[in-house]
Amino acid sequence: MQRRERILEAARRLIRSTGGTAFSMRALAGAAEVSLATPYNLFGSKGGVLYALLNASLERVDRAAHTFSSSTPVERVLEVVGIAADVYARDAAFYRPLMQFLFGARDGEHRPRFIEQGLRRWTRTVQAAVRHDLLTPSADVGLLARQLMINFIGVLDLWIHEELDEDAFRAQSLYGATLLVLAKARPEARARLIERLRAIERRLPPELASPDPGARDTRLTKRESAA
Repeated sequence: MQRRERILEAARRLIRSTGGTAFSMRALAGAAEVSLATPYNLFGSKGGVLYALLNASLERVDRAAHTFSSSTPVERVLEVVGIAADVYARDAAFYRPLMQFLFGARDGEHRPRFIEQGLRRWTRTVQAAVRHDLLTPSADVGLLARQLMINFIGVLDLWIHEELDEDAFRAQSLYGATLLVLAKARPEARARLIERLRAIERRLPPELASPDPGARDTRLTKRESAA
């Protein structure tokens, strides 16, 4: 295994074991069995390591999206949303703390690039629907792609803070995305989208959950121990 991947894998283990991203670069180097200088040489900073993990999550969504089962590009927009939610929800012990870092850290170097990469992925998906003439002429690709990303990030934030469980995370992500696509879909695509929307509504939680304070205290203790 190359040193870069060893460091990333060690970071994954530390995030899962501590429940956070507060580990030191020295602890990371020790877990990866490399010198302290190596993570700095390869990633520049701890933020560089964590953003490398975030970028890997986008690539993982891309790989999963290559196996589309939907028959039309409009439905593939929604399938991408479901795939992204599945990727994060299936490994909550890793992605919850990692995404907390994304939402909580001010980073003028890595974050803009990460957001730009994410937006490009949403844009490609919407462009496919436009090419197949499945959205109305008034549909602005850039605006719709951006709003789809904003919808997903908003739901992701609720899931990170445990106000949504995994099933509700998937359902709320799809519900918001379906509403957005429905607003710009051509008449021939609307009936199927409305049917899908009604099915998703039945899966929505009646209210947001209150995070378990005991679970949160446990995570904080782990982070403080690792610091």
